[in-house]
Amino acid sequence: MTTSTRTRIAALWMLLWAGEALAIEQPAAGDWYEDCAGFVRVMQGTGDADDLDLTYCTGQTQGIVAGMETGSRIGAVSMASSLTVLFGLD
Repeated sequence: MTTSTRTRIAALWMLLWAGEALAIEQPAAGDWYEDCAGFVRVMQGTGDADDLDLTYCTGQTQGIVAGMETGSRIGAVSMASSLTVLFGLD
């Protein structure tokens, strides 16, 4: 087995293992909705909520959006790197 093959197998294993670990730790969208139910009611005009609940929901939502932005950037760099290696670009 060549070093390149070993590296690829190790990278694949890491991606699969990390993916399982992340899947276990990630909360579902229902958890966000449950935490932000007061915020949603205020935005719909059907209720009111405590300022602390609204602040918490806003902060949680900003954290989710920031995480998505970071993930998108990492994905773009990863794709560019893969294409560079695939096509032998310098």
